[in-house]
Amino acid sequence: MCGIAGMAGIADEVLLREMLAITRHRGPNDSGTYVAKGTAAASRVAIGNNRLSIIDLSPAGHQPMCNEDGTIWVAYNGETYNFAELRQELLDDGHQFKSHTDTEVLVHLYEKHGADMVKRLNGMFAFAIWDTKTQELLIFRDRMGIKPLYYTRVGTRLYFASEIKALLACEEIAIEIDRTSLCQYLAYLYVPNPNSMFKGIFKLPPGRGLRWRNGEIQVNQYWDLSYGNYFQESEVALAEQFRELLVAATRRQLISDVPVGFFLSGGLDSSTLVACAAHAGKSSLKCYSIAYKKEEYGRTEQCTDDAHFAQLVANRFGAQFHQIVADPDVASLLPKVVWHLDDPVADPAAIATYLISQAAAPEVTVLLSGQGADEVLGGYRAHRAHKIAAWLRLIPR
Repeated sequence: MCGIAGMAGIADEVLLREMLAITRHRGPNDSGTYVAKGTAAASRVAIGNNRLSIIDLSPAGHQPMCNEDGTIWVAYNGETYNFAELRQELLDDGHQFKSHTDTEVLVHLYEKHGADMVKRLNGMFAFAIWDTKTQELLIFRDRMGIKPLYYTRVGTRLYFASEIKALLACEEIAIEIDRTSLCQYLAYLYVPNPNSMFKGIFKLPPGRGLRWRNGEIQVNQYWDLSYGNYFQESEVALAEQFRELLVAATRRQLISDVPVGFFLSGGLDSSTLVACAAHAGKSSLKCYSIAYKKEEYGRTEQCTDDAHFAQLVANRFGAQFHQIVADPDVASLLPKVVWHLDDPVADPAAIATYLISQAAAPEVTVLLSGQGADEVLGGYRAHRAHKIAAWLRLIPR
């Protein structure tokens, strides 16, 4: 992951560097800023990036990145899986590249398509584009909201960042709990879009773009789920299509210039991911699972036998299996996990994720997980409860 931060209507380089310093853990390999100190507030912008190098590890990947004449600037967090195809298309059009990063593709794709360029991207991302000609700052978040992006407005000024804590570095942003969000968190165990736990600080919702120009803000939707009758083939044919799509999606996420590993619990989601990676031709699979010395910690997860089943899956696909045996001091660890979460999520798995990531960091830079499968495929117990409730409504009163 990387981290971005910035502001519009004001160009405070000292503040920007402080915001980036707070989120340096997101990008330890490099850090950079671009500051436009215009004579009018409408032309004052500052954007920055903390870089975790994934594609093109050379200094040519330094951000923020601009086009040849310095009129377009981009600060980017994410991965664009179809960047190679887009890059070739832009090269055919005559665009010149100085790096092999996906970030530079965004620069030239914006030159070609303007704000509609985001519709061409297949990936996970949150990025900001400053157009010096139109004096517009554009911010986009990916279709599923995988990459975080928070923003707030103070008068005509806009502040944004990958994490809330970076925004709180700004003295003119009031730090106040949003009571409605607190109630939502207690009811749903998370804070729904677009709110956050802080009053006046918002999440840019998935599939949305934000446009700032001369102190005015517009949030527009560039993508939404489409609905229709997609299930016209047999169950066997649909299952095969789903398998092909899943393997193709996994193959795209394996594109990297750094080592890639896998969270592996031995459950259906992570095991399927490892199987797809093996089918996609990924060699030297590295998988990580956790086991607790004290049984009571294991009870905070759905299953205390993760390591056993994870080992079976790893053996099946010839993967290197790393079992992390933990005896955490949860009371002291919890504040660190909460600090990294920003927007609270009532999921004890966050502790295991933190511990695995910490242990795997010396060997791999990227860890892929099976998150999102339950949402897409109805795997949560709440989904079953909803179905049971529908049956119960059929019983005469």
